[in-house]
Amino acid sequence: VKTAMSSLLGALSSALAENGEKSTSLKILFILSFFSACLLMIYFILRFQFKYLPESVATILLGVIIGSICHYTDRKWEDLISFDPETFFLLLLPPIIFDSGYSLNKGSFFRNFGSIIMFAVLGTLISTAVIGLGIYGIGRAGASYDLGLLDSLVFGSLISAVDPVATLAIFHALNADPTLYMLVFGESVLNDAVAIVLFKTLLQFYKEEISAAIILRACGMFAAVSVGSVVIGLLFALVAALLFKYLRLRNFPSIELGLFLVFAYAPYLVAEALELSGIMAILFCGIGMEHYAYPNLSATSKGASQTVSSMLGFLAETFVFLILGVSVFTHDHVFHLGLVGFSLLLCFVGRALNIFPLSFLTNRFRKLRISGRLQVIMWFSGLRGAIAFALSLAIPSTNRDAIVTTTLIIVLFTVILLGGSTFPLLKLFKVTQGAAPRAMSKQHVWSKSVSIPAEKLSLFERLDQRYLQRLFVRRPRAANP
Repeated sequence: VKTAMSSLLGALSSALAENGEKSTSLKILFILSFFSACLLMIYFILRFQFKYLPESVATILLGVIIGSICHYTDRKWEDLISFDPETFFLLLLPPIIFDSGYSLNKGSFFRNFGSIIMFAVLGTLISTAVIGLGIYGIGRAGASYDLGLLDSLVFGSLISAVDPVATLAIFHALNADPTLYMLVFGESVLNDAVAIVLFKTLLQFYKEEISAAIILRACGMFAAVSVGSVVIGLLFALVAALLFKYLRLRNFPSIELGLFLVFAYAPYLVAEALELSGIMAILFCGIGMEHYAYPNLSATSKGASQTVSSMLGFLAETFVFLILGVSVFTHDHVFHLGLVGFSLLLCFVGRALNIFPLSFLTNRFRKLRISGRLQVIMWFSGLRGAIAFALSLAIPSTNRDAIVTTTLIIVLFTVILLGGSTFPLLKLFKVTQGAAPRAMSKQHVWSKSVSIPAEKLSLFERLDQRYLQRLFVRRPRAANP
């Protein structure tokens, strides 16, 4: 196989040097061929229900094989399949995050909003502090690679981004109670947005000495960026809802769906242009558009919007995991055993100091308590993914290569070993509630409407029913969509 691949890549390399148009066509063909192989592999995993092999793990392993073949046969192809963080943040991440918001069960999300915010915001800050300060202290003590304080905190923020794809797949296999499922999935989605905002905030201080005033300013920037991004995302969602409500776009489904996609992507670009968080903006745009714009769409566009959102998110995730595996052989690595080992240990410690204490606090205010078994599964399912790796590539530091290598190893370890062993853990703890349907990692679970007594509705839900839905939605809809 290696000899055949070497001959094929050699022939393609010669063809690439002949003319530009042919070169571009062959590059695209090369990428599509491996991507098609990846999709077929995922199909067979789903078709034959390989429960011990998550799709993300299989995709990464295929990427490792592709990267090794290219590396040891013809290294000219490494530039073609290298991981570009700008492409990731501009083209691949937005559909993933939008689909996360667009597929949320909004009623359950807002009823658990306080707990979700606590895990996503406070939990991410705890994890960042534990990992960042821990790595800095260990490095200063001479037991590990000395990154420096700012590099350590930046590394702590990026490695605190929990991968929502793997988390969703795990709890879909768990077939958990919808409220608990939403609690974990909502935390994982918001966690990514918070980690990215925190990471970009810390990047602002590479040219300044860290002091108490700088830390306070960073906290202010973090809060301002978060609030501003949420406002932009919701504004785009509400404007889209009004357009679909009052314009007769239902008679032109192609135009209607086209405008839907424009409003879905626009808040990301606007927020980034204003130096806010495009990820936070597009997440809340997805939440708002499903709640207010979706009911105003025609029947054709409703189905198409769900399918297109799910498809784009799934394809982007699959491609990211594939390139992540390829990067094992296409990046110049700087490996330090102490940094990798202590970082991995601190990831587990930081996750534990996040999940267990905050679960104890939230249980004091919740009617449906988070059980000890579920807390252990939540701690174990704190997998790191492509977002952490992409963030590491954007660090403007002399320690960048060491951080990138450490991040890549942690991502591969958590996704492959922890992700692959989660299903046996669920069986060991006997927390499954029956056979859950096998599905793609990001397939929608569109819940049926459930009648909720008025006295059990939150303040926001009562305001939403009485005023907001009358203003933005063509027809009144159920309290819990």
